[in-house]
Amino acid sequence: MAKILRTTDETIVDFLLLIKSTNLNWFGMFYRDSAGDAFIQKTQHQILSIYFYALFDWLLEYQKQRRMIDDTTIVGSALMDALAICDLHEKTALELCSIFNTDEHMVMTYLRHHLVHGHVTAFFDRPLQTFEISAGKVIRGWSKPADTNARRAKITEPLGGLELTLKHFYERFAEFPAVHWANLNSVSRAVVIDDLERCVVTNSANYAPDTIEAIANLGPLSYLAEPPRVSIIMMQEHRAARRA
Repeated sequence: MAKILRTTDETIVDFLLLIKSTNLNWFGMFYRDSAGDAFIQKTQHQILSIYFYALFDWLLEYQKQRRMIDDTTIVGSALMDALAICDLHEKTALELCSIFNTDEHMVMTYLRHHLVHGHVTAFFDRPLQTFEISAGKVIRGWSKPADTNARRAKITEPLGGLELTLKHFYERFAEFPAVHWANLNSVSRAVVIDDLERCVVTNSANYAPDTIEAIANLGPLSYLAEPPRVSIIMMQEHRAARRA
């Protein structure tokens, strides 16, 4: 099968659209206030495994493609803003993925195979994919079938099994104050990504009001030594306070 060659513009737009897709499909579920709803809470715990796999998959490909993009050759402010949002997503994703170690990621991958694909063979006779972050780069690895159960048990047994382990993972994730959480949540909304895609394709900077506001909010981060940190729990509390 012939390899599809994309222009720099197309590559950046593709990565933007993947950010939007991940945000719509998975992040929205985490951000929803599920207090008292046991079904939604359990679903959130399981979706965490899918979300982290999507982050790693995006990071692996973005870091490979980013090396081939020369910023000095980019024409148009819309494309530069789009690339800045992708770079922001890379920083946020790297920090979020660093919350868990390689074996913990393997446990989430273990569950993801079953939730998404219904794979049981991966538990018995196929290697299981693992991820490790080293010096700001994502490294893909594999867990051999003979090792997978032992590695999984090492993580899950002290916490009382797979379901309680995922609950523990989710609590760590929701309470973690990431550097760019609030900003990433703002710029990765569908209305902003779609408008930015339109401007990239037409080589225009005629942004819609939502896009202008989202990009403007990124400005101060360029000179702050430590950007504001916020967790999903904090964002939920802020939203609840606004509604009160």
